[in-house]
Amino acid sequence: MKKILLIFCLIITLAAAGGAYCYFANPLSKEASPNIVLIVSDALRSDVIGCYGGDDIRTPNIDYLASQGVLFENAYTSSPYTSSSSVGMFTGVFPGAYRKGNHASVALRQYEVPEDHFSIGDLFQSSHYFLLADIENIMVTRSALKGFKFLSAIYEIPLPQKLEIEQATGIKDLSDAYHKMYYSLKRLFNMPLKNQPFFFIKWILDPHSPYNPPEKFKETIPVDVSQLSEDPEYYSEHKLFKRTDICQWSPQEQIYLKELYKKEVETVDERLGFILKALKYRNVLDNTFIIFTSDHGELFGEKNQWGHGQNYFEKLVRVPLIVSGPGIPKGRKVPNLVSLIGLTPTIADILSLEIKGDIQGESFAKLLFKDSGRNQNIYVEQVGQDAFDDLDAYREDNYKLFLFKGGRRELYNIEKDPAELNDIATGNTDIIEKMIEKVKTLRADNLKRKAWFKDEPEVAMDQETVDNLRTLGYIQ
Repeated sequence: MKKILLIFCLIITLAAAGGAYCYFANPLSKEASPNIVLIVSDALRSDVIGCYGGDDIRTPNIDYLASQGVLFENAYTSSPYTSSSSVGMFTGVFPGAYRKGNHASVALRQYEVPEDHFSIGDLFQSSHYFLLADIENIMVTRSALKGFKFLSAIYEIPLPQKLEIEQATGIKDLSDAYHKMYYSLKRLFNMPLKNQPFFFIKWILDPHSPYNPPEKFKETIPVDVSQLSEDPEYYSEHKLFKRTDICQWSPQEQIYLKELYKKEVETVDERLGFILKALKYRNVLDNTFIIFTSDHGELFGEKNQWGHGQNYFEKLVRVPLIVSGPGIPKGRKVPNLVSLIGLTPTIADILSLEIKGDIQGESFAKLLFKDSGRNQNIYVEQVGQDAFDDLDAYREDNYKLFLFKGGRRELYNIEKDPAELNDIATGNTDIIEKMIEKVKTLRADNLKRKAWFKDEPEVAMDQETVDNLRTLGYIQ
């Protein structure tokens, strides 16, 4: 009977022109409510993935997810940095509003969402969902996830449970990253599945630098390591703060670094497969929405830049976004521009939940089912030393505008120049001025929302956080 109601609802949805979207006959019924699994792969650029056109890479699980759902070809982050991007995802508000303090170092800037401000957990206040998050990157702002229970770093699992997990999913303890997956899978196995739907967020640190996949993946890299000037481990341990070193490397070394990155992407794909198998093992996969995305991409020599956080190039701000689940069309590709600032309102629409807060993000739920004929305008914040200085980018249809301090501007036609090699700012003043007016409106709206003030003192970080930032390569 439930399946009949779902099919009927979907037919009505597709038939209605511009009508409200209906996903479940009774979205708050314990029996009907679907689960949500959000998987964020840190620093994953979309163009290396098989279903996004990547070659010489194996991503069968991500590709399978795309075949079972909707792939967004032009999804954008709200900021090219983890801490700020995560705030945008989970609040529906551009992240500069929540930057606390005025630290000059990007790595040490902190973001905090006040308790009385809306964030994604508030969607579920009056529902019966169990909220759980496993966040591997310490830069993700936990205040934007109030209401979620966080997995602690507990790695010891009783042997019988470990064997059950391995038999059901095929996971092996290959590295610390895989070791962490055991506890996530254990919690999926132990979810109160029969009586309570769940929303599980898994933030996978990889393929974030340093790129150090397990040996079985390194063995398949098509590079003669004897031709490298350093021992292979040197490249596996290379961190972001050594970007300038990479520019001096030989082409062979630079190729090897990107191959390490691609192999880490393959490990992410394998871990996604473990999650899918765990959901199937517990007989909940068919009643679970799965969203796969990233906080930002990664640069590998584009315009002689490496890593992330410092610019707005397409390879850095365009991210993968795949949505699958009950009633979602299979194998659909959406070309429209969408922003991850709309992720939270999209989840609200999918579950027919109400947002009780003033947000900026626009839901892209309707695009799961039909073409809207309209692109969302894309705004990306660098969130510099002053959270609202002239360091941002704006894309409207094919045009993408870069704004820098001192009044410098760059304009690109992304359709004609996807590599952003030809700055057409000269001679296109009218286009630029119209786009700047829209940016000014956004900046003014953002400033009104600012929860903390720029003249606040720097916020001190505890030693554990500093040590973790050093491990990630954000500071020396």
